[in-house]
Amino acid sequence: MTHFWRFARSMLQYRLLLAITLAAAVVDALCAFGGFGTLMLVIDELLGKASSVQTLLLQWTQDPNVQRWIGDRSHLVTLLPQSPYLGFALLLGVIGLLAIAGSLFRVIYNYGAITAAYRTTMDIRRAAFQRLVHVPALMLNDHQVSDKVSRLVRDSGQIARGLQTLLGKAIRSILFGIVCLIMALCVDWVLTVIFMAGLVP
Repeated sequence: MTHFWRFARSMLQYRLLLAITLAAAVVDALCAFGGFGTLMLVIDELLGKASSVQTLLLQWTQDPNVQRWIGDRSHLVTLLPQSPYLGFALLLGVIGLLAIAGSLFRVIYNYGAITAAYRTTMDIRRAAFQRLVHVPALMLNDHQVSDKVSRLVRDSGQIARGLQTLLGKAIRSILFGIVCLIMALCVDWVLTVIFMAGLVP
């Protein structure tokens, strides 16, 4: 496992690509958070209480804590539709746009993760092949050469799959776990804390 992390650190030579990849993963998670949050608003407020989007956002923007961060934006809220049905359609459109944006950044994230993993693997293969080529001929026979080349290809392929899993699944899963935790805290923080305390061994 120590050798794997040494190979994983070699991905840091592609810092710009990794930064773009991680930024895309964060934006993907934020789009998921925005989509879930908007969906909760649609289900709870618009459908359950028959409120309008304009009414809800006016209450939110008039909160002193919110105004401290964004200022008074009530004049923009008055541009929103007063009809609950138009507001429902508007929020569904927002959810759709967030889903499209999230999918776009997910593609960028997956592309960056795969590219970084395989570029690193290519560098590992190149360095290993250079060492193999410069080994004195007397130290190798034909069987050893073919065996070492086969191991080089097979082992570096496993490294590529490990790096791709590390970047392509582990990081995204952690970010989405954080999003789900934040959403759970927004719904009922007391129940969430009790549940999280129950998970501690």
